[in-house]
Amino acid sequence: MPLTRPKSILVVDDDEDTRTVTVLLLVKAGYHVREARDGREALDLCWSERPWLILLDCVMPFMNGPELANVLAAEPWLAPIPIVFVSATSLPATPGPNVVGRLCKPITRLDLLAMVRGVAARASRDVTGPRYAAGE
Repeated sequence: MPLTRPKSILVVDDDEDTRTVTVLLLVKAGYHVREARDGREALDLCWSERPWLILLDCVMPFMNGPELANVLAAEPWLAPIPIVFVSATSLPATPGPNVVGRLCKPITRLDLLAMVRGVAARASRDVTGPRYAAGE
């Protein structure tokens, strides 16, 4: 039986407690997880490791979630990476073409894993790449 590498998820949040809990839940579910404290750090990780999915806080210092989503959408190599916005505050009205979902804080384990599995299921059905309308 061939070994498959676990899907890589980038968790981007300036709140250390939120990042830690999210990372632990995903690692326990079998995902390879990287983390970043802000949009700039996340952008560097995207270029060096190109994650399969990004869980992105909306309100952060230096580069917020919507700004990072726009930067990623403008880069052909990074644009196909699906993004799920995660926020305790309001979410952008027009999230961008690479935003596939939204989670409201506090995140529950069930909601988090359902969202990640939903993105995986849609990606496996999409022959052109993992791009979806927000909220699907």
